[in-house]
Amino acid sequence: MIGPLVVDTHAQQAAHLPHFRVYLAGALRLAPYLCRLGRALTTLTGCEIVSGWHDEVVRLGLVVDPHDRVALRAIYDANARDLARSHAVVAITHEGNPRATLCEIGAAIALGKPIAWVQGQDGRGGNSYDASPLVRRIIAPAEHGHDASLVVELATVLAAIRSEQVERARSRWCVPAGDADCDGGEAA
Repeated sequence: MIGPLVVDTHAQQAAHLPHFRVYLAGALRLAPYLCRLGRALTTLTGCEIVSGWHDEVVRLGLVVDPHDRVALRAIYDANARDLARSHAVVAITHEGNPRATLCEIGAAIALGKPIAWVQGQDGRGGNSYDASPLVRRIIAPAEHGHDASLVVELATVLAAIRSEQVERARSRWCVPAGDADCDGGEAA
């Protein structure tokens, strides 16, 4: 099992991502870890974790998905809403049984969401979605206890994703070169 997360304070300068919404996807049994991961990423980057399912699983003490169709529909609706409003997804598939996580990855790709996808050293947790240009594959540390390095790597990947998104948005608002610069000033 993944151990407690401790983030080096020097690593907190890896990225600063306020107003950047991240959805965390992982196996149900990883919910306590995902809660800690979310707090660490928020502390490190300032991003907002929009997936609420892991907090709810921990609060309710769930160890398996409910069998009640109404409860399952409520979970699906909440996850779909959270995923749709995210800017990026962090998917953890190297531990647990990531069946629903792989569905969330497919949904994220369909929605055009970039994914920081943590897989095992041996490729555990990967599949054909790896070929998507939206996927940034991250190999999980070989030994437990290296969670801080994983958090820093995820923060760095999320910063790169955010930078690309900002650059794409900026280029849509820029006028052709020679007319004015993108800061609203006149061209020389």
